[in-house]
Amino acid sequence: MHEIIDTEPLLSLGLSATEVKIYLALLEFGPAKAGLLIKSTGVQNSVMHLTLGRLAAQGIVSYIRRGKMKVYQAAPPDFLLKLLDNRRQRLERLVPSLQSLQNKSQVPEAEIYEGMNGLKNMCFKLIEDTTPGDDFLFFGFACPNKEYEQAVYAFYREYTYMRVERGLKLRGIAHESMRKKFVENDWPHSNIRFVQFPTLNNMSICKNKVIIVPWEETQTSFLISSKSFADNCRDYFENVWKA
Repeated sequence: MHEIIDTEPLLSLGLSATEVKIYLALLEFGPAKAGLLIKSTGVQNSVMHLTLGRLAAQGIVSYIRRGKMKVYQAAPPDFLLKLLDNRRQRLERLVPSLQSLQNKSQVPEAEIYEGMNGLKNMCFKLIEDTTPGDDFLFFGFACPNKEYEQAVYAFYREYTYMRVERGLKLRGIAHESMRKKFVENDWPHSNIRFVQFPTLNNMSICKNKVIIVPWEETQTSFLISSKSFADNCRDYFENVWKA
């Protein structure tokens, strides 16, 4: 009984299902003519010769001539690893050129994240290109769903340590009604101003990025990359801070 072969890794190399079928047949039979391969795989004659030509061009199949006939042979399986390494090396050499071609203005300005893992990934991305001394401004988090709220505060507490380790200058604004939440959650820094008047909630600003975390009915968060929007939010923050 033949071992069942997982062909997914071969398909991920860019080989078609037909190419995989023919390659496996050649591994099993050893050197073989196209006629035997057609009979064993059920691949049509014209398709067989085109496919063998493609495989030969990649070095996955080779052939020798015996009279007017070609006898095909599969490359050793470890050749596929060398092929993969070669493709990776070529791609790595190409990446700098691709990056230089990338039109930065075409990068999406808004991203949507779902769930707690999404929130964490978004927050990490917010500070990924920061340097010591950068401002990190935030408006306190409030949510009608207390389970959501507690989970976010628990993460934000740990996230604060990360921001401090990066040398970011944290400042926060929250309504007076939130003061108790910060105390209960053992907030790691005290550079927060509590205000008596309505203000924004659930927002953080760092460099040219803004995150908004409504988390009302669903755990949906938003990351907006826009200098003008970040500057507007930053100006509002500074005005409230001074007031």
